[in-house]
Amino acid sequence: MEKIKEIIYLPSLRCNLNCQHCGENQDIAKNDEINSMLVLQQLEASILLEVPVISISGGEPFLNNTIIQFIIEGIKRTNFKFNITTNGYFTEKIKETIENINSSDRDRVSFNISIDGLENTHNKIRRNEHSFEKAIESVTYLVEQGIDTSINVVVQKDNLNELEELERFFNQISLNIKLNFIPLAIDIAESGENIYTEEYQKNIWKRIKTPLEKKIILSKGEYKVKQCHAGQKNIVIGADGRVYACLTGAFYKGKEWREKFCLGDLKKSSLDEILFNLPKREEVYNKAVLLCKGCSNPCEVNREVHLFGQRSDYSFEEIQTAFKLEQEGRFGEALLDYFAWHDIEYYGTDNKLCWSKKLDASIFVDQKEKNPNKLSISYRKLIPDSKVKILLNGEEVVCDNDHTIQKQVVLDISSIKEQYIVITFLVDSLNSPSRCIGNGDFRYLGIGIEDLKIE
Repeated sequence: MEKIKEIIYLPSLRCNLNCQHCGENQDIAKNDEINSMLVLQQLEASILLEVPVISISGGEPFLNNTIIQFIIEGIKRTNFKFNITTNGYFTEKIKETIENINSSDRDRVSFNISIDGLENTHNKIRRNEHSFEKAIESVTYLVEQGIDTSINVVVQKDNLNELEELERFFNQISLNIKLNFIPLAIDIAESGENIYTEEYQKNIWKRIKTPLEKKIILSKGEYKVKQCHAGQKNIVIGADGRVYACLTGAFYKGKEWREKFCLGDLKKSSLDEILFNLPKREEVYNKAVLLCKGCSNPCEVNREVHLFGQRSDYSFEEIQTAFKLEQEGRFGEALLDYFAWHDIEYYGTDNKLCWSKKLDASIFVDQKEKNPNKLSISYRKLIPDSKVKILLNGEEVVCDNDHTIQKQVVLDISSIKEQYIVITFLVDSLNSPSRCIGNGDFRYLGIGIEDLKIE
């Protein structure tokens, strides 16, 4: 049976704030919240978990009075790490938590504090005049204690023009603070307004890092997962102790859908009894997951990318936008498919190399203003017997079966009339340098591009 690799636990759906971008349906009362220690007992007893980190979120998790003991005892009794997403308002509860964790174990706890702007902006978005002050107090304390601390910034219209100032503000507190600029999920936000203007894309682009974030920006927030794998390698434990296949399905779509996504109840069954109930899990998948219209919630999209390797093609408009926005991520005159390539490696001033991380990896060339006749590609293989094919706009033009490690090919592209040339590299295997040459590089690599020119 497939083991569970991701757990999100929501100790409480209640919240002391009322953020304008939050679409969560907060309707599980305090008296209905399960004691977090019962949840911990189930996590300890399960034989079906391969979960490195328990992700704790909400609502506001510290409104559940048992969550502090859950984290403290969880650190003592298990090997899990714990990541807590909070609005940072309850500084004293955060202090109580950290003070009861041995200094040698504090690297197993991390915090994401949600702060969406400087003081006036943040308080407006949070609809609470003290929320910024309390959050900064919590951030400062956590940094002083050496706790891994990140700031989650949901980029929206109200804070779009102060992102740079926000970066400076947190750099003054500590250079160790990580800022996560999160594109707004337009299908679950309170407002239906699409804010993905050219200004929005430009301001957030240089502050995002992952292929997924870039795809969301290029799609103007429309990128969604449909017919996904919810409930196969992940579970969500709700504040009421029920276990769900999907966070969005259970808590953003209304009570009717919540029932459809429910796998079982920890108040009535053990976690493993729920997970071993394959007919129920299949029923939820067929009647809820497959019928869902899809969503852009980062939790679900991240799961599909990281646990199941989901990728996405790029539309003509998205490629066009990427050429406007992307400067640092280009390889010469080409734009990389962010999902398919490792970071560019630089050697000296002029030499660089970029390895593919998928069996098929594409790059894009804009020939609109050049009217080129030739495309020159220099590449290398990790092992001599790797087989490589190169396609231009879907048509195979190179089939490399020989044992040459480094190679250059020059291709005639004078007959290609499309503005963008899609160059796709197909390899028959991915190999790790650590296994091939024993150099400690554990990445899996396909083909390495050394140079690309159009003339």
